[in-house]
Amino acid sequence: MNCPHCASDKIGHRNGKQSYLCRDCRRQFLLDPIVATWDKAFSVR
Repeated sequence: MNCPHCASDKIGHRNGKQSYLCRDCRRQFLLDPIVATWDKAFSVR
């Protein structure tokens, strides 16, 4: 998973919730569950 703002892969959880914090640009973002499911399904192949 990468930050949608700066494409960094240095990501941390934000207080155990489903929001993430980029350690490079310090921006917070949410993971879209539909996209995450699609990514997992196609990354295995």
